[in-house]
Amino acid sequence: MSVVVNFSGYLQGQMTARRTKKSLATSLKLKIAAIALLESPGFHSMTIDDICAKSKLAKGTFYLHFESKQAITLAILHEFVELQARLAPAIDKDKHLFDNIRTFVGWVSEVFRENMGLQRNLMQLADSIGEVAAIWERHTKFLAGHVRTIIDHELHAKEAGDDLISLTIYLIGNMLDQLLYAAYAVHRQSHLERVAGTPDHAVEVVSLLWYRALCAENPPAHFLKTSAPLLSLSRKHVAK
Repeated sequence: MSVVVNFSGYLQGQMTARRTKKSLATSLKLKIAAIALLESPGFHSMTIDDICAKSKLAKGTFYLHFESKQAITLAILHEFVELQARLAPAIDKDKHLFDNIRTFVGWVSEVFRENMGLQRNLMQLADSIGEVAAIWERHTKFLAGHVRTIIDHELHAKEAGDDLISLTIYLIGNMLDQLLYAAYAVHRQSHLERVAGTPDHAVEVVSLLWYRALCAENPPAHFLKTSAPLLSLSRKHVAK
């Protein structure tokens, strides 16, 4: 079973838990306010005064916990990706490889939609803040490693060579990233959002393409619902 968490809601639950110490609850309250501001207006426009106003805490209280808006942002992003690493769906050895791929693609997609503001900041700030780039790199390495574990369960991946498999995982991962960022988060493209259709449809199509890239074959047709017409595609006759 895969677990998807809205990170702000997760922190809210921690903050209101009966046994949470006051100092930790205050830190969590500041993080929850910062997450909302990272969503809008975004990191570069967000100020410490904004965080304090939204959390209804004094500026001096903020500085007891964080030295800057960058420090609180780094703490949030680090904890966000660490939580996802703990919640990633385990491989079900009784299921077909395609099902395990689809479960993972679906989980990544749903986590993204539940935390679009954090995902957007994670990607965008990685270009300008070295510490965020390091968090992003660790996160992508974890996701790639998880995909490798999934395929190693059923495929003789070592026969293809580690470098080639790593490159393939990187490329198919970027396929999903580009769809999510373009359809839902960064430079939203309405036409792409329309053709992507429902989240389940998009997940199935991406999973089908991942499976083809990794296995050089189609998955069994009974696993497919909305993307089944892709199995009937054939090459037009080309005269020699």
